[in-house]
Amino acid sequence: MPHLFLAVTAHGYGHLAQSAPVAEELAKRVAGLRVTLQGDIDPSFVRNRLPSCSRPIPEAACNGKPVLYVSRRDWPEEPALTAWLKRQVQAREISLSNLIAGRVLDPIGELLGAESVVPVPPTGIAEAADLLEPFL
Repeated sequence: MPHLFLAVTAHGYGHLAQSAPVAEELAKRVAGLRVTLQGDIDPSFVRNRLPSCSRPIPEAACNGKPVLYVSRRDWPEEPALTAWLKRQVQAREISLSNLIAGRVLDPIGELLGAESVVPVPPTGIAEAADLLEPFL
């Protein structure tokens, strides 16, 4: 029986949000797949997953929506993520102090006035499942 073991920590739920759709896709593809989740995540949270209003950054690109963001320079993956984001959609960084002070109208106006982009096809789940399927 194929078995997928997911080890996800509860220090942030982003990894679960990214892993769950891939596990769902693999379960559709691989008959009898058993998925084991290891981690200290609240079981009720896992069952309910994320609220419908929660969306990862790639969703903005998949919908061609501009993004105004505050940099998190302490995240090691941020440079790659923001570089990818800026290649896909209109994106502008704003300082945390400007966000807190409510100085967002000009940056939002710039984003809304910028040229539209073609949305990115949402193929990441299938691509991740393609990479993992041979190992199951």
